[in-house]
Amino acid sequence: QGCDGILHLGGVSTEQPFDEIIPANIVGVDNVYRAAAKYDRPRIIFASSNHVTGAYRTQETITPNEPFLPDSFYGASKVFGEAVAKLFFVKEGIESAIVRIGSCFEQPSDLRMISTWFSPDDFAALIKSCFKVETLDCPTIFGVSNNAGSFWRNTEISHLDWHSEARAEDLLESMNQPNVSPEELAAGLMDYHGGTWVKRPLDTE
Repeated sequence: QGCDGILHLGGVSTEQPFDEIIPANIVGVDNVYRAAAKYDRPRIIFASSNHVTGAYRTQETITPNEPFLPDSFYGASKVFGEAVAKLFFVKEGIESAIVRIGSCFEQPSDLRMISTWFSPDDFAALIKSCFKVETLDCPTIFGVSNNAGSFWRNTEISHLDWHSEARAEDLLESMNQPNVSPEELAAGLMDYHGGTWVKRPLDTE
């Protein structure tokens, strides 16, 4: 109550049995939006994930308009969160930025991340822009830096004063070269947007 905006980064961020994901990623996001509707409808930055479309092949470049293709229970839980954000925008007028975070680390640590890397500075600048813009609406945004090999193309950010200032390729000379093992390649690291998550078996017990 009384807050100017909500940065919702909470939740289970790795693949787990679905009953372990439900409290934070399903019930938790519902709680956030219900509270926002009750108290002044503040703007929300919702941290979604690249794993909502993780089963797309790396040869495909997609926009936010492409259908969901999750690679995991975790990815499916973020699909739910995105739907809740859209629902509360339509029904309650709560503006949200749905940010499908790629790989937000200081630098890429494997070969896939050269495509999915999201500079922390770029993320911070995006958050600032989403809170400052006069009208946000409810855009879906791929949280990715200006990497030459990105799998994703943003089409819903023209109204934001935000452009990525970083590229993964610019770091390659100053960092340890990302290695990829035969085991990682066999597990699909470079085959899918979501990397090795696609081939991991679901816990259906």
